[in-house]
Amino acid sequence: MKYNVTIEEYKDSLEILISLALKYQSAATEAAAEIILSINNSPKWKFNLGNLRSLDPYNYKAAMIAIAGYRKHGIYPYNLIQDSDARLKQLKKTYNYLAIKSLK
Repeated sequence: MKYNVTIEEYKDSLEILISLALKYQSAATEAAAEIILSINNSPKWKFNLGNLRSLDPYNYKAAMIAIAGYRKHGIYPYNLIQDSDARLKQLKKTYNYLAIKSLK
């Protein structure tokens, strides 16, 4: 895997994943949503590593680039995704069941 991810590659991978996640709901779209939401706010959103198996090779590659891009650059998705406020709001609404519930 390529770990020397550019910011442009990272941004492109986030766009691929959010576009997939907002199309409809399935195991693959859930995986795409989990990656973006957990990178964006890991204390609130879980990432089920097993869901990566549901991604086709193209989207799996985007997922790996997104993870490597965040690790290298430390830039949150909301800073790179086009129209991030509206799109992340929709993502959170659609996948609200993935949020980590408080242990109180």
